[in-house]
Amino acid sequence: DYDTLLHLAVKGGYIGIDKLLLEQTDIDPSKVNKDDDTLLHLAVKGGYIGIVKLLLEQTDIDPSKVNKDGYTPFDLAVETELFKTVKLLLVRTTIDPTRTYEDGDTVLHKAARRGKLEIVQLLLKISRIDPNQKNKKGDSTLQSAVKRGYFDIVKLLLERTDIDVNCVNKVCTVFHTRTVHQNFHSLIILLQLQLSRLKKLLS
Repeated sequence: DYDTLLHLAVKGGYIGIDKLLLEQTDIDPSKVNKDDDTLLHLAVKGGYIGIVKLLLEQTDIDPSKVNKDGYTPFDLAVETELFKTVKLLLVRTTIDPTRTYEDGDTVLHKAARRGKLEIVQLLLKISRIDPNQKNKKGDSTLQSAVKRGYFDIVKLLLERTDIDVNCVNKVCTVFHTRTVHQNFHSLIILLQLQLSRLKKLLS
């Protein structure tokens, strides 16, 4: 399967062996396997944050490289809900948290759809990320959270002043979406926060 000794050591989570191998001048840590996974992909998949830290110290490892599935190590960290790894990878300025997937989803869409509040909070702190960006279905991050009924994420988004609550997808608005999916808890919060905004404007 084209795995090098380093690939095997990373897969096994053997950080001591990884350190030894990385010290060898004739070993290329940038090589990929048959799935185009880098060492960093494999470390993230295994949840080995210590190895992720070790690899990020290497100047010849590209943290933005895409594998055959179209995922960067950062994408995998979000997919597998590894908050500490996501936070660690964001330290690398070469990682683009604004990139979109084939369906138009951003990383923020995916985190909101999975109900990952901590990751959503982290991503919203990045000024380059547009929380109103839509995917190919026309869904914003707010609509993605509303459809799944993730109350905490809906509340978090609505507390921001830059969120467009009147955004529409190809079918309906945020309010219609929530009604269609029959989660009245989120709908009530939407209405309450809209009322709160209106009161502030009138006061």
